[in-house]
Amino acid sequence: MKAKVQVFDQDASSNDGYVYTTETRLSSRLATQKLEDLILEAVEMEGRRVVDIGCGDGHFTRHFFDRGRPASIVGLDPAPSAIGVAESKIGERGGMSFVVGDGHALPWPDDNFDLAIIQGVLHHDDEPQRTIREAFRVAREVVILEPNGNNLGLKVIEKASRYHREHFERSYSPLRLLRWIKRGGGSVTRVKFGGFVPMFCPDWFARTSKRLEPLVEKTPLGNTLACAVIVVSAQRYSKPGRTRLRPAASLALKARSCPLCGSEGDSKVFAPEKLDPAKLGRLAFASRKLPEYMHYRLMACPVCDVVYADPAPSNDLLGSAYEQAGYDSSEEAAFAARTYGQLLRGIIEHLPSKRRALDVGAGDGAFLETLLDAGFSDVIGVEPSTAPILAAAERVRPFIRQGMFSAKDFTPGYFDLITCFQTLEHVTDPAALSQEVHSLLAPGGAAMFVCHDRRALSARALGRKSPIFDIEHLQLFSPRSLRYLLEHTGYVRVEVKPMFNRYPLRYWTKLFPLPAAVKKPLLGALGSTRLGSVPVSLPAGNLVAVGYKG
Repeated sequence: MKAKVQVFDQDASSNDGYVYTTETRLSSRLATQKLEDLILEAVEMEGRRVVDIGCGDGHFTRHFFDRGRPASIVGLDPAPSAIGVAESKIGERGGMSFVVGDGHALPWPDDNFDLAIIQGVLHHDDEPQRTIREAFRVAREVVILEPNGNNLGLKVIEKASRYHREHFERSYSPLRLLRWIKRGGGSVTRVKFGGFVPMFCPDWFARTSKRLEPLVEKTPLGNTLACAVIVVSAQRYSKPGRTRLRPAASLALKARSCPLCGSEGDSKVFAPEKLDPAKLGRLAFASRKLPEYMHYRLMACPVCDVVYADPAPSNDLLGSAYEQAGYDSSEEAAFAARTYGQLLRGIIEHLPSKRRALDVGAGDGAFLETLLDAGFSDVIGVEPSTAPILAAAERVRPFIRQGMFSAKDFTPGYFDLITCFQTLEHVTDPAALSQEVHSLLAPGGAAMFVCHDRRALSARALGRKSPIFDIEHLQLFSPRSLRYLLEHTGYVRVEVKPMFNRYPLRYWTKLFPLPAAVKKPLLGALGSTRLGSVPVSLPAGNLVAVGYKG
């Protein structure tokens, strides 16, 4: 590490700053401006306490201060000469300071900052995970910008360029970076690939690359392979070092009463437990997965007609399980969004305004696109799982916040519409969720829920082989229990009705309880032919409920 510091120290001494920040070449100016823009797009700095870890000569720190308007910003770097240059250029910026220090052992107490920036540091770092962990110790939010390790051209440059070799540059794959963030205590909220202009190249090439840059950034898959950098924003989900439960390793269950009406003692066993934690894989808590036909002990409440798990997992376990869950259902999510969009048409006309909408359990944000297309201008999605957010379209990914839904994160009475699709079954306290949603609605605003119907013909015909009996589902509703939930949590003009779902034939086959020896080759055949992609509409046993705030 000492040799690396000396290289940057020498750069700062020789050039009154680093080569790429003092270089007058067009490519360097375009590339550095893009890096600055990407950081400022990714996070809010205004009025916040910011630390720039690995600030170098302070070039970006000064620009963040001028454009982002933080309450204060501190730059830290191990290179004394670079810090000297940074301090010499502070000028009249009263809230800015610099310090020589080690990113592996930051000289501040826990939670000293609101935001930590790690820009272009980790690919020089011998222990990048230590730097990330330290960042989450001193700040709740961290933004990281790194060279895109998926870019094969960059890999060639790292080997061929003398500058890159002398500065020990080694880019990492985005997936590795995301794993480091998780291990360091972070929960990813936003990922973007950006930039296309190489740092040191002829002017004609820089101009051509800059013209192509918007197209490259917007091209699915192409942006992940060709863009110059990746920018990741993350929130601290816990104190670093906390041991996270993996669902396959531990299922600590707690006794519970009816989650709707609170009755105790009257409920009867609906179905005994059918559970093998050893068989729970990465998709156990993922949406639209291949059914495992496992569930907790289920109780039926005679008062409100809900079926619920007793005992059930804790909130901590669920949060960890969903955060880790895999995702492989983008196609089905798009079909579901179109179905929900059709249902939305009958609600929009009754809303007092069509501006602000919240989608709880947003997945990959497919329905957020539907909301934007419907005319909503201010949309937010909340999603606990990392994988679907990474799969989200660039258009909506910035609008998705990762984490478990909590009304405390929003302004009461703010939203005209709140949607909650296939989420009520997954939470430990659906009544509290419904109440929180109600509290966030503006007067006259609507909440729209979709969930499974345990009394549907399909559920009764398939019995315990119905995919609705699943380890993810802590309760199952009927028309009666769903109406009970909404009416007892403050909604008026409540309407509950069955709905049709439309999915490709291969997805319906995936859900149907066929023997494994039959289902596997059948799915393979459908996946390789057009027949599997044929959309089919069925009354699959789902309910849609709408309630308004009086």
